[in-house]
Amino acid sequence: MPYDYPVLEAVLRLVPAVLAGNSVLLKSSKDTPMMADYICDAFKDVAPGLVQSFFVDYKDTSYFMKDVNYLTYSGSY
Repeated sequence: MPYDYPVLEAVLRLVPAVLAGNSVLLKSSKDTPMMADYICDAFKDVAPGLVQSFFVDYKDTSYFMKDVNYLTYSGSY
């Protein structure tokens, strides 16, 4: 998620994915580490575990990307 508008960017990408029946894993920017947790909290009443977040260093992100079926990237790290 980008540091300059994390909520809007997440909503623009997250809502279509959830409506299509996908689970979502959010990685926050190092500048806004708690935003993904707040967004996950907003979805926890809809379906627990549907939207999850994790915080990992930029260099370690590639380890997680290899097992993902679809990836959307905002350009921020």
